[in-house]
Amino acid sequence: MAVLLIIAVLTGLAWPAYREQVMKTRRSNGMTSLVELAAHMELYYADHGTYAGATLGTMTGNLFPATTPDGHYRLAITWQDDLDFKISAAPTTRGNQQRDRCGTFTLDSQGNRGTSGHAAGMSQCWR
Repeated sequence: MAVLLIIAVLTGLAWPAYREQVMKTRRSNGMTSLVELAAHMELYYADHGTYAGATLGTMTGNLFPATTPDGHYRLAITWQDDLDFKISAAPTTRGNQQRDRCGTFTLDSQGNRGTSGHAAGMSQCWR
């Protein structure tokens, strides 16, 4: 009986730490995909002389996929014109990533990073 109690206590302590580590790993994947998308936007600009017209999706001709490979973040081009762009990675409901404390990540053509949608600050999220 004591062994079961010890296992229950250890599980109760370990589970939240495990969940936070899973969220952190998914968050890292979202940020990586966002930086990769920014690199693709720069390549698009080099080829076309503008950021306007770049699209996301799985169809031929799209610049980059609209979701991260694991599907936990949805990527979007939130602003684009001839000289600038702003892109975002928003958590999806897959694996409850929408509960992550960092919310949506943003990145623009000047390299400015940001977060929105949750209470955690940028210094806690972008690492």
